[in-house]
Amino acid sequence: MMDTHLRSVDLNLLVIFSAIMEEHSLSAAAKRLNMTQPAVSNALTRLRHTFKDDLFIRTRHGMTPSSRALELLPPIQDALRIIQTTIDERRQFDPNTSNRAFRIALDDQSEATLLPRVLKILEKAGPNISLEVEPNVGDENISRLNQGQLDFLFTYHKPEDTRLNIEPLNEDCLVVIARKNHPRVQGKITREQFATEKHVILKHRFSDKTFLETVALEDFGRRKILSQVQLSSSIPLIVAKTDALGVVSQRIAENIKNRLPINVYPLPFEQQAMPYFMIWTRNMDQDLGHQWLKEIFLSISKSN
Repeated sequence: MMDTHLRSVDLNLLVIFSAIMEEHSLSAAAKRLNMTQPAVSNALTRLRHTFKDDLFIRTRHGMTPSSRALELLPPIQDALRIIQTTIDERRQFDPNTSNRAFRIALDDQSEATLLPRVLKILEKAGPNISLEVEPNVGDENISRLNQGQLDFLFTYHKPEDTRLNIEPLNEDCLVVIARKNHPRVQGKITREQFATEKHVILKHRFSDKTFLETVALEDFGRRKILSQVQLSSSIPLIVAKTDALGVVSQRIAENIKNRLPINVYPLPFEQQAMPYFMIWTRNMDQDLGHQWLKEIFLSISKSN
């Protein structure tokens, strides 16, 4: 019901309402807004119909607001102020003073590897800027991008949508990890070892699969499973304390190999490297804040 009412309201009427409140005169409000007085008078008629109140009463002191108009003034001015601030920030973006919250969707691997590097830059370059991170939950995020509910989506899947800009970042591949001093795995992992050792694997969750799910490890043959986990970043933690093997992205392996007692081995199967994409809507290209954050992601990607 609320959506229906909102669709019936011309937001320009709220600007006119605010001007009449401040000027106490239809002619003064018209001059301020560069409108004709009949146009402002017609807008007042529409406002009265929308709010079912006279709103302003003509007196010798000018247009005197009703109690309902006085009640409406603070929330309307707050809303107009928020809209104006948003528009101004997109036109003139200063990361040192902006308190903007950007919304991004990415998988847990990128949350562990890409996000910390971005936040390290933001701490100095945009001290009041924040990132709201949401899970990569499949095709739903494409719709959320197009509806303006997300600023960026990071994924291994390249969508076919002409409304989107798609920038390939670094390619990634899979590697095998095993704990150091593993009793049976040293130097390299053969196909036979891969088939006979137990594994920690990622449980399939979303229609938009993670990198591990996309590669379809079942193509490597049926594996012996020690455990299925919810997050790919959990795999190295378990591998480091058991004799199980794990298959993770090279990004994850490089990120944790010096912090956990694990060795990293090539996958004993042929594989193709997969590109990682940053995706955003074309209508954000004129947003200076959006451009600023995009360049940070790109610079980090090129520095890998």
